[in-house]
Amino acid sequence: MTDQPLLSQLCSICNNNASKYRCPGCSARTCSLPCYKRHQQWAQCSGKRDPTKYVKRSQLATPAGIDHDYNFIAGIERGVDRAEREVIERGISSNDEGRKGPTSGSNYEKHLQDAGVIIDKAPKGMSRERSNNTHFDKRKKRIVWTVEWVHEDQTRELDEVRETLSLSEAYKELLARKQPKSKKRKTRSAPFTSTSAVSDSINEPENGVRDISAIDVTTEIVGESADNSTISPESPTIEPALEGRPNEATHGNSKDISPAPSGFHFYLVKPHTSSSRRVLIPLSNEATLSTGLRGRIVLEFPTIHALFKPPESLPSEFQLEDDYLDQELKE
Repeated sequence: MTDQPLLSQLCSICNNNASKYRCPGCSARTCSLPCYKRHQQWAQCSGKRDPTKYVKRSQLATPAGIDHDYNFIAGIERGVDRAEREVIERGISSNDEGRKGPTSGSNYEKHLQDAGVIIDKAPKGMSRERSNNTHFDKRKKRIVWTVEWVHEDQTRELDEVRETLSLSEAYKELLARKQPKSKKRKTRSAPFTSTSAVSDSINEPENGVRDISAIDVTTEIVGESADNSTISPESPTIEPALEGRPNEATHGNSKDISPAPSGFHFYLVKPHTSSSRRVLIPLSNEATLSTGLRGRIVLEFPTIHALFKPPESLPSEFQLEDDYLDQELKE
């Protein structure tokens, strides 16, 4: 009696012999191959382990858990290899027809070839691929690049830059578009005296262009007149005059608007490197995108860092391209 196995240790199919095997799919116990095949027919079990099945944390860092993850990744790689072989054998085109970018034989493609820029396309559906709005301006026959600017504080911002524009001017325009909004809103809320007072202060020369430099937009109103002569900042009689001189009236005093900070150094990010640090390629401030990107590889669109540090004193998280190439040769 003591030599007989427990009922829970018997084969779940024949219930006669002790179980020797466990099904990877449902953990059913069987004693032989015929019983295992009969189990698959009865239970409609595929016998394959479910990779999404919950696993306890204590079982992750074990040989069995590591083998499970490795086999899952290896299975994906085998599936990709089989699909690639089938594409080659059957002559199926794997090009993404609906993707943005230059088409074969187009002016866009010819212009890129002349510029010597190699675009490495990101997988379709990735955020970088969706954010790429680089296009060819047919009227002016130039490329308008989508550029990812990385500021000194490591914040990122996308902008569209003409290939003929210098990096310093492009970055200055980017900062200038962000600056005047608060100034414009603040100046428009400044009080005005009256229609007659403002109209008297506007000089109309012979050429018909109004000069509002003499308008005192800081005049304070002590009290609202009874005849409602005070006008609001949104009055249509004043708004055209403000729009005529954006530097003085609309944007306020030009001295209050901080110009683009000087002393910036621009660096192009080199993609697909084995370094743990970000590899940077120094660019001249006066260089245009067409000259700075010549002979370079970009991932969908260029990523450019704007840093105060010169190339000889970059922070530790960055590495120059020359140093990276020397390190690769030594290894």
